[in-house]
Amino acid sequence: ANGHLATMSSIVGGGLNSLIVTLSACSTQTISVDTVFSGTVCGAVWNGGSLSITSSGYIAGSSAAAILNSGNSVGTLTNHGIIAGAYHSGILNTIGTIATIINASDGVINGGSSGIFNYSGRIGTISNSGTISGYNGIYNFNGSIDAINNSGKIIAHHGLYNDSGASIGTITNSGTISSSGSGAG
Repeated sequence: ANGHLATMSSIVGGGLNSLIVTLSACSTQTISVDTVFSGTVCGAVWNGGSLSITSSGYIAGSSAAAILNSGNSVGTLTNHGIIAGAYHSGILNTIGTIATIINASDGVINGGSSGIFNYSGRIGTISNSGTISGYNGIYNFNGSIDAINNSGKIIAHHGLYNDSGASIGTITNSGTISSSGSGAG
């Protein structure tokens, strides 16, 4: 799948669709301007600009999120590749603002904890036509998300988890939101 073979060991997907990823010898990138990734990166700290991941792009996080926005106001993330946080989140927005997250039909966002974790932050719109997975698909803790538009798959123990003082404006679903536990499904 996308030709990535890497020694961090995360498993993206399930069953026959699994991708085992092992990353070695790569470093975290800091993004402050509009950036396009088309190769393999071991984590990204997103401080500004917009971020695009091509179909050959892979961003992995081992002990932290694959993509972290901490307290910044950033633009649009467009994903056609794989974003995978082995132990934490694919995308972690903590006390920051992300204008838009677009996960295209060929995009995968996965996290050991959450595919997308909005912790006391704000996300304008999440548009998913690909796959978002993790223990929590989208976890909104004490934050706000203006809109979630799903025509793809959100598959998790908690598909959408809106917790502790959090708010989601509108949810439009023409795809699949699946929960094996509590939370919207």
